[in-house]
Amino acid sequence: MKRSTAPDLSRLLALLLFALAWIVAALPAAAACPDGTTVAESTFTTGTVDDGAPIKGTLRAAQIFTVPGTGDCLKLLGVTVYIRKQRPENPPNHIYGDVTVAIYSVDTVSGMPAVAVPNAAGAIAAAGIGSAFAGFDVHFSAPPSLVPGQKYAVVVSSGGTGANTNYRLAVSTENNPYAGGSYTHTGTGTDPAGDWALSPKPDARVDFCYAPCANGCTLTQGYWKNHPDEWPVESLMLGTVTYDKTQLLGILNQPVGGNGLVALAHQLIAAKLNIANGAAGSAAAAAIAGADAMIGSLMVPPVGDGYLDPAVTDPLVKTLDDYNNGIIGPGHCAE
Repeated sequence: MKRSTAPDLSRLLALLLFALAWIVAALPAAAACPDGTTVAESTFTTGTVDDGAPIKGTLRAAQIFTVPGTGDCLKLLGVTVYIRKQRPENPPNHIYGDVTVAIYSVDTVSGMPAVAVPNAAGAIAAAGIGSAFAGFDVHFSAPPSLVPGQKYAVVVSSGGTGANTNYRLAVSTENNPYAGGSYTHTGTGTDPAGDWALSPKPDARVDFCYAPCANGCTLTQGYWKNHPDEWPVESLMLGTVTYDKTQLLGILNQPVGGNGLVALAHQLIAAKLNIANGAAGSAAAAAIAGADAMIGSLMVPPVGDGYLDPAVTDPLVKTLDDYNNGIIGPGHCAE
């Protein structure tokens, strides 16, 4: 009598399903997007993965990446970095600091990280990081609007005390197709601003999560001054100095009084608030970068006593004023 093969097929199907579930569970997780939508995520799963340069104090690491696609902008919702502790924590003499992950613009001449993108930073708690590589998601509460085709950098830094409390990024001998093939690290660590040098390893593993930008619209510095309850952020960076909301409102209420720094700060605050609020920023990107570079470490009145000649600031003030008034860029909002 011929034996039925149904039980054998059932057992075989069960084994196949179990094996498939195990394989899927073993695959590296891609970037977890806050809204479940991703434009690009890493497929960087082969090659010899090992340790990047040490990260602690002024020793930082960065991965250069190019925003994919074309058009006016994409919002970077978050990134996933793959990181480990150099060795298990051993209090009280060897304490790891939390990890900061931030997005920077890239200098077009040197190709190295230049200026932090406003509001594009997040933290990973030291307690959650082990001595084996794992992926950690960093989401941005006010996702920055980035320009497709332009290069930026993911910069990873940390504090910590004692010897051997460095972090290491997962890096490989092959390029991450979404990262641009340029992994950098601080050379001597003596320059807090970043003494960057190109690493011999092509890429650190980073996953990216994007969403399309709505073009949005812009509002004037006068509107933002009179509607603080509608601000999308609680702080902004002007030049290299971060100001909280109270200080920013003080600056917006400060009379220009022949000080080009104050006039420039008024328009720069409005432009950054417009972008954080969803307005496409490519039309003002060069002026914003130029304004930040010009302001540098100057403290804007009434917070400080910085000064710039209006003859120097006027071209940037006009461009930013045109952007905020909708003459250039996505257009002015109907108030």
